[in-house]
Amino acid sequence: MIRELRAFGGWLLFAVYVYAAYHLAVLPLAWTDGFAGLAVAAAGTVGLLGLAPAEARRRGIAFAFLVLFADRALAATGLYPAAARVALAALVIGLTVLVGRAAGRLPAPALLALAAAAALSTAIDRPDAKLLGRFLPPVRTPALYGAGTIDYFPLFLDPDHPGRVVTFGNREEVPPEGKEAKDAAETGGDAGPEGEATRLALARLAPERLYVYAFDTEGGTFRRVAVPDAEVARWFEKLRNDFPGYPFFTVEDDGTLRPLVTRDAWAETLFDFGRTFGALLRLDALHLRRPIAAPDVGGPFAGLRLTGEALEGTFDGRPFRLPTDATAVVGRFSLGGEAALVLQGRSLEIAVFPKGGAPRVSHRLSPASIPDIYASEVIPVQFSDGPALLLSFPTDSPERAKIVRPEPDGSWRLLFEATDPLFRFEDVRYDGAQAVLLALAPGRLSGYPQRLLGEYVYENGRLVRLWQAPTSLINVRYLPGPNGTWRLVATEYPNHRLVLLTPHPLPVGAMIAAATGLIAVGLLVRRLRDGRVPQDLTPDRSAQDGSAFRRRAGAVGLSAAVLFAALLAGAAFPVVLRSTPSARPPGVLPSVAAAGADGGAPAANLPAAGEPALDLSAEQAPGAGRAGAAGPATGAPEAEAPIEGAGTETPAARAPVDARAAFRAALAGSEGEGADRFQVVGYTRNSVHKRKTTSMVSGAVVRPERLFGGMRLAGTPYRYYRSGDVRYLWTARTEWVPLPPADPPALFRSLEALMPEFAAAERLPDDDVLGLPAKVYRIRVNGETLFRLAGIAPDDAAFRAFAALPATITVKLLDDPARIGEIEGRWLVPVPGAGYALQEVFFRFFHYGDPSIAIRPPEDIERYLAP
Repeated sequence: MIRELRAFGGWLLFAVYVYAAYHLAVLPLAWTDGFAGLAVAAAGTVGLLGLAPAEARRRGIAFAFLVLFADRALAATGLYPAAARVALAALVIGLTVLVGRAAGRLPAPALLALAAAAALSTAIDRPDAKLLGRFLPPVRTPALYGAGTIDYFPLFLDPDHPGRVVTFGNREEVPPEGKEAKDAAETGGDAGPEGEATRLALARLAPERLYVYAFDTEGGTFRRVAVPDAEVARWFEKLRNDFPGYPFFTVEDDGTLRPLVTRDAWAETLFDFGRTFGALLRLDALHLRRPIAAPDVGGPFAGLRLTGEALEGTFDGRPFRLPTDATAVVGRFSLGGEAALVLQGRSLEIAVFPKGGAPRVSHRLSPASIPDIYASEVIPVQFSDGPALLLSFPTDSPERAKIVRPEPDGSWRLLFEATDPLFRFEDVRYDGAQAVLLALAPGRLSGYPQRLLGEYVYENGRLVRLWQAPTSLINVRYLPGPNGTWRLVATEYPNHRLVLLTPHPLPVGAMIAAATGLIAVGLLVRRLRDGRVPQDLTPDRSAQDGSAFRRRAGAVGLSAAVLFAALLAGAAFPVVLRSTPSARPPGVLPSVAAAGADGGAPAANLPAAGEPALDLSAEQAPGAGRAGAAGPATGAPEAEAPIEGAGTETPAARAPVDARAAFRAALAGSEGEGADRFQVVGYTRNSVHKRKTTSMVSGAVVRPERLFGGMRLAGTPYRYYRSGDVRYLWTARTEWVPLPPADPPALFRSLEALMPEFAAAERLPDDDVLGLPAKVYRIRVNGETLFRLAGIAPDDAAFRAFAALPATITVKLLDDPARIGEIEGRWLVPVPGAGYALQEVFFRFFHYGDPSIAIRPPEDIERYLAP
């Protein structure tokens, strides 16, 4: 009995070792070092197997495989309800034991240990196991938001209450999605006009109430606390500056998330292909109605306010006005012993405030040096040898994270550039005088990159990695604790839950290495003991066994050497993330310092007359490379040369061509005979830093009166149907709902307003649309042209605000017959409190006249209407 208990304990310890080694050593090696890490893990495994006797080797392989199989299978049961989960877990454990007995021929103690280990593994969520090498098991809040309209909410630390985090949601105050409709149906609420009106409002997109969620984290848990009414408005102002759902939603003072469009109206807009451009820009103007709020940066600054043309406020009690086109104040900075502010608009600026002198812009980094600088997220940092800025870029931008330093002569020095565009900085803390950077890096092995959270320190032009842990969290922030301790708080995407990570002091990697060494020593001793030459054998048999002993000793020596080499290679793996010489070598970045003692010439949100605009051509849009030139948009292009090797060289100027005849023929072909039906896919995309809000359409048109589209607005899918004046809207929450009559969309006709612009079009290289050859033209227009497409009058407030806004529109025109294949537009728009946003409109048209395209009559929809 004692012997069997000892055997059970040994097998159970081996199961714990296999579980820990796989999750905390093998997987991290693969994620951080790719195939080289897998080679090290494989070499270590081969070394251990070579030391093990044949029978023990077979059983060990079977046992380890079944431990990992049960772990993976039990994790999959979490997708089912609680009752089914228990039954499925019992089934998985039972099957694992049966396989171990039948195929692995494991002894009874090993089978019991296998069942016990499988049951114990359910105590830790499988995604959390990979974090145990650095942190205690994560602590989570329940889901805080369930409507699905907003992808994620920002996360803030309350400076007035250490250890308190603030975010937003409504899950505790609002029933889960669809519960209202279900309750109304069960009580007959949908039978009357009020119930029908409620369903119509929900289908079209109703306002949604949000609430401030504040949590104290003392004791390593989340405890929700009440927020005084006097502070609620301050937090909603911060949420408004994060622009959730921009530009389709706005946050009001009381926390109401109010839509600026309805689903059916936006569906009609997406089927009015020219109107979409101006309608999107008009939504932007609605966000400019409120003043640009500047954060309270503290220190000697107070009452900061951005007007769109200048920064106003007080410094050391004295009022100031600094001309700038910035629409966001990033934060406070210290430069050469003087107080400074980091400002962001189309360019990144540092405004210095000398005591007793006028403020001035000392450094400016424009799109001519870094094309996506307007989209960067900026974190000021103070290194031991001077200040710097951490720059991170959206995932679809080809720009890579950088560390830049403002130099005394007004230039910028590039200190570091990441090797991967997915690398991004999250936060910074200070260990004494040393800055410790928190960053997310991509893993090496995955079709969908596994993010690796880690800490780094900057040393001599490189980042030295302190540790890494795989995680899919976003908005990761340091949460300071007493006596220099810290924790991490983050948002779990897309579940709208907060996660608290508390580091532990255990050297898990060293412990796994030590356990591996002990197992190797034990196997080595057993192998040598079993290979000893017996004393009572005959001379001939002794000679044979001696030869076998030498063979075993050689195999043991080789296995030990392989194991030692694997451990040595693992310890010697580089932990330094270096900049890529071919991407942009460390060196000096040119800068434009505004002239004049007052900070330079006044700048507005829109380019001044004669000022070159940022080129938003397809070649240099995010994610598409940059063969085209990016105008500096700083007012001093002669001093802002692109960085060598940055990919921003100006192509040879193309002479404009008159493409009106080609465009007129394509319009006529898209509206004429043979184009009575077609399919369309398209989207609008709005990018404000890393937040992206899209609307999409994938549908069909059958003239003269029917259209159908599968739509998506701000992450929520819906369907839209029209046949003459009969209209229906479907959402998962309401099913099909009838809509009141409305004028039909113009389809291609609204694009006729572009005809004058094609008198001076730019001819681009020919391309294709789904395999059909197409001629490509680009026109450079302004906001006035986009508003003409939407039929917006010049006396409209949006027209006045954005009439001079530069934009580009690219079309692909099919031949034989002439039709429009694709149309795409891009422009930058100022976003109050957030910098600038890139907006894109894209449509593709195909299968013109295809007889297989059919849309059902209204009677087929009416069968599904609620009684």
